[in-house]
Amino acid sequence: MKKNILFKILIGMIAVFLLSSAMLAYQENIENASTALPPITEPDLTESPEQIVETEAVSPIETLPVPIETTVLTEVVPSESIENLESTIEATTETSTSTPTAVAATAIPASPASLPLFNPLTGQSIQQPEFLTYPPVLIPVSRYPDGNRPSAGLSQAPWVFEMYANTGESRPIALFYGSLPESTKGMDPYVGAMSGALLGLESLRKQYQALLLTTGNPQYVEDAGILNNEKWFGLKGDEKYPDIPVSHIQNYLEKWKKRLVIPDVQGLTIPFSIGIPKSGENGQSLFMRYAGFNQILWQFDPKDGLYHRSQNSSSNPEIVADLDFLNDQQIAVQNLIVLFAAHSLVGAEGNFSVDFNYVEKNPALVFRDGIMYRVYWTTKSEAYERETERMRPIRFIDDSGNAFPLKPGHSWVHILSTGNPYYEISNALGSEVSKGTGFWKVPYISIKPGEKEIALAENEELSAILQETK
Repeated sequence: MKKNILFKILIGMIAVFLLSSAMLAYQENIENASTALPPITEPDLTESPEQIVETEAVSPIETLPVPIETTVLTEVVPSESIENLESTIEATTETSTSTPTAVAATAIPASPASLPLFNPLTGQSIQQPEFLTYPPVLIPVSRYPDGNRPSAGLSQAPWVFEMYANTGESRPIALFYGSLPESTKGMDPYVGAMSGALLGLESLRKQYQALLLTTGNPQYVEDAGILNNEKWFGLKGDEKYPDIPVSHIQNYLEKWKKRLVIPDVQGLTIPFSIGIPKSGENGQSLFMRYAGFNQILWQFDPKDGLYHRSQNSSSNPEIVADLDFLNDQQIAVQNLIVLFAAHSLVGAEGNFSVDFNYVEKNPALVFRDGIMYRVYWTTKSEAYERETERMRPIRFIDDSGNAFPLKPGHSWVHILSTGNPYYEISNALGSEVSKGTGFWKVPYISIKPGEKEIALAENEELSAILQETK
């Protein structure tokens, strides 16, 4: 018994000795290995993170000194943050493996590696795709007093939205994206004469996630809320209807490119087709009559496939070709559109606003290729809006909800209230109602109290037409 105990003790002592020797040997190996490794040093960063970001890409726009005459009235709070964009892309990626259609709604920001070779708002080729990484910009242009004419830059805007201002005056809002105006006359190009914002313009700006350049805005417009707005009062800083050089527009785009999320080219893309849609009506001309001193005639020319604009003025009752000062060419577009939108009175002074956001379906007229189409426009929230948290441009659909394609090129939109009458007349500038002629007339009827009488007094056929539509 004692021998067994002594034997076990001896075995235990031998095991302890062997374990201790192994541990000593292991420690020596670790120390030797550590002395053989090179010393660990911190990386020497020669650029700050901000510097690294700035050198990632070269801007296609030549940056000029920021003009000291400009002011920013409201600080921008972009509706789409980078965090939201990242989470949206992640969520879409997770669902795309099981739902292929979700890929179509994924936001694809414009980047040099993924830029298309066409402008998503015109369907035409673009010379410098890098410009698609800059935000769209809206610029109101004043047409009154007459000294503000001829306008500059309107013929080169991908889209122009003409909105009613007051007492018979209308105001074009030029939308530039993918390019800026150029001059063929050896002069520095500019856009003008500029004007202030109207109620409803903020609603339109949201659809394109655009920058807005204006002069001074009415206080009731400021009170209603307006974002992404820069004000320009001319090189002297005190002009009421200034011209803004394209070089300064470039400056603002550089500034706001850093503030806003990168445009999503896919989201901005609307359908275009060279093929002529079916089921249209004769559409040779459109006579827009806002007032006796503000009459606009659009006439289709089959030689170039464009609708050409003519207009009278306060000082000249004759309707003459409306020219762009930058190239002395008559303003002409591939798509002429009449858009009927909800107007609502605001305040006790009789001002009104226009709503463009999340519209399910409202009527519209599209003139293209000498044909007039009765269609609808929409900005309703669909899969894209829900998954990307971004808005898309105004788009057009037929009776069945299918996309209606515009002709590749520029578009001019007249915005009227829903229910405003339109009809065919005996000749391009006539007042006698005559169906089937292809000469269309739209007398603008303002919803402002007291201004409806202007239309009734200046359009002798209108009373009977309004009576028929009741």
